[in-house]
Amino acid sequence: MNTTKSLEEIMASVARQIKPQLVSDAEKETLEAGQRKEERKEWATREYKKLEAPLRLRRQSDNLRHDGDWGKVLIGLKRTLGAGGVFVFRGPSGTGKSQMAHELCKFAILDKGMTARFTSFATIQLLLKSSFRDRSDTSEFDIIKGLLKPELLVIDEFDWCPLGDKTVTENYWQNIAYYIINERWGDAKDTILTSNKTAQEFDRETLATVKTRISQTGGVITTEGWTNWRLK
Repeated sequence: MNTTKSLEEIMASVARQIKPQLVSDAEKETLEAGQRKEERKEWATREYKKLEAPLRLRRQSDNLRHDGDWGKVLIGLKRTLGAGGVFVFRGPSGTGKSQMAHELCKFAILDKGMTARFTSFATIQLLLKSSFRDRSDTSEFDIIKGLLKPELLVIDEFDWCPLGDKTVTENYWQNIAYYIINERWGDAKDTILTSNKTAQEFDRETLATVKTRISQTGGVITTEGWTNWRLK
């Protein structure tokens, strides 16, 4: 009796003995959720690395003290992200305004999966001035559009031009500032501005329409009386 089996017969026999290992819908959903979570984490890490915040703020981020007024305000502001508020951090230099703005960007990206951008008003001015050149690859509109895109925008060292008709340049920057704030307000996107102005300067030099949008959706955070960390 010939007991020799062909390769096809052996493979067919093995296949009959192997039971298919099917993944349940619940297991598949868990695996896919884990994959999406990992992808979001990787995206957030890349986005935070691209954030144009000063290196000093990044380095200080992991060694901050969250007690006192500074920490309490930061915790409260984290809860507001995503609601489209316009906030102003106003007060003396060294009281943690820029650092708080950076921490909110970091939290928005890493914890909430939001897009964020950190810039300064001086940087915006330089970018716009460079766009005036005839051979510039980037138009004025492109630069402004880039400021309207992120879900959270921080404009550090923000100053409004004085009200009045002194020069065309002053009116231009005032109009640019208003346009950015108003468009972001209309799109319900978070905007944070920091300024060293006194309360009197802020009230006198800020357009009434801008103050209305700030009071309606966000507010002015005053850091007067807070610890000056640069003198520590």
